[in-house]
Amino acid sequence: PYKSSGGAMVRSDLGDIPVGWTFGKLGDEIETLGGGTPSTTVSEYWENGDILWYSPTDLTRSKTLFSLGSEKKITKIGLEKSSAKLFSKYSLLLTSRATIGEVTINTQDACTNQGFITIIPNQVFSIYFLYGWLLTQVNLIKQLASGSTFPEISKSTFRDFPFLKPDVEILIRYDQTVKPILQKIETNTKQIQTLTETRDRLLPKLMSGQLRI
Repeated sequence: PYKSSGGAMVRSDLGDIPVGWTFGKLGDEIETLGGGTPSTTVSEYWENGDILWYSPTDLTRSKTLFSLGSEKKITKIGLEKSSAKLFSKYSLLLTSRATIGEVTINTQDACTNQGFITIIPNQVFSIYFLYGWLLTQVNLIKQLASGSTFPEISKSTFRDFPFLKPDVEILIRYDQTVKPILQKIETNTKQIQTLTETRDRLLPKLMSGQLRI
């Protein structure tokens, strides 16, 4: 992509970078959030909850780019009484504790436990760009993990991660190319879920003879 500027390069802390690109820290460009867990001994934090609450097992179990839901949900008061933070749909969830480097995009407003760093897209950096960027950096991020009990990426370490910002034209062109592809993946994921749920409802009835083909 640097060829759009004639291939000209300039020096930076990362080495030579294309003209018009800038280098800095991730936290200066992108908002990131942590998570929390409401007390499991207080039933009103969990019973009849309608707020999606992710744990890393939701990602390791589903292995999907777009997540359509979480196994557990919390109530509004559970959210208020914990350090969990509600974020909008189409944010980027990265597991950051014990199991590091699992990634998904939520399709509904949600929150997480403390085993995540959530990356919030903005008007400059879309979810599509941030997802592509994170895939290229995840191995380096894993190398920064530390901890005596289990490996973890701290929020401050992640916010200090080097971030190379392309010029606006490149970001626009990238989104135009990648967005339709990821949107198709999301549509296919939703169709698969609908077909799976339909199969699970119909198969027992077919086996019992309640329905005939």
